[in-house]
Amino acid sequence: MIVSKETNLFFILFSLFLVYCIFALCYVNVHKDEKLQDWIMARNNSSKNQQNDMIICEALLERWNPEIPALIIDSKFLSNIIKERCYHDPSQPIKIGVDAKYRKDDFFVNDKRFDVIYYTVNGSKDFLDFDVDDRRIIPINFVTEYIGNFEIPTDVKQFIAFWERSKFMNCVGLRVLRNESEKVVLAAQKSTEVLAGLRDELIDNGMFPFLNDETLFGWYRECSWIPHTFNMNLAVFHKDYNPEYLKKLENQETEFSIVRRSGMVEKSFEMTLVPKGSTFPRIDISLIYDGDENGTITHSYVSGLADGRTKYKYFYSVHDPWCAAELHDHIFWVTCSPRLL
Repeated sequence: MIVSKETNLFFILFSLFLVYCIFALCYVNVHKDEKLQDWIMARNNSSKNQQNDMIICEALLERWNPEIPALIIDSKFLSNIIKERCYHDPSQPIKIGVDAKYRKDDFFVNDKRFDVIYYTVNGSKDFLDFDVDDRRIIPINFVTEYIGNFEIPTDVKQFIAFWERSKFMNCVGLRVLRNESEKVVLAAQKSTEVLAGLRDELIDNGMFPFLNDETLFGWYRECSWIPHTFNMNLAVFHKDYNPEYLKKLENQETEFSIVRRSGMVEKSFEMTLVPKGSTFPRIDISLIYDGDENGTITHSYVSGLADGRTKYKYFYSVHDPWCAAELHDHIFWVTCSPRLL
């Protein structure tokens, strides 16, 4: 077979072209790998630098230990504490609560490490009162532990819930003229103390109660009770209900006794309690449910039986978020939109 010079030249040129393509492809891949490696190294260095900028929380608290007691109220910082490894950016101030008795000493003047909110403690009240533009109050009784002078809530989840519901809601305080012959059924101060005791018991069992029905209406309108009512009223969200509490009531392991229960937990549960060893005052606890339309929560509602026979369902505006209120020196939670009741 005779091959022409033109054919030989074609094969030579084609072979050179293939060699060129192979070398070019290898160069591009190597260059890509180098760029990828550079990007990975840069990212790793950035992560290391970022981690180096963060400080382990306990070490930071020991380093920043203040001269006076300071309660950590910073929700983000507290949320990090419950993680296995807690880091904090020292350029970000930590929100702390400080007793107002230290205000005049100016311990934190120009100290950018902390965002200081002063609170007052009144011996007759069961809450801390924080001095901010949007006044906030939280229960005074919660367990803490110390790192130096830093006071840290032991139950972080519960404390964050206190803080999220701490915005103060004021009552109207109308003066209602009543017939002097009307009998006062609920003595305001004593009844409130009983209700506060049940509030604490419910919180200890993982449930946040809030004022409901006539008790809510009496607080908002008169900053007190409606004196001729026979029952007090609390509500607990269905999603927060703890069935173990009912077992404790039935086994007489609480400071209250159950005298009535009705409905199913999933749609219409309510119960009536009284202080153990007494028949009065009666406290109705209702479960409040989310009402939704097309998958969106549009309202809240309570349902049950009146006189043991007549079914009812009361509709409310969406109750969450909640706010905090004062009723005869005690903290209770209420809807943040009582005007819509």
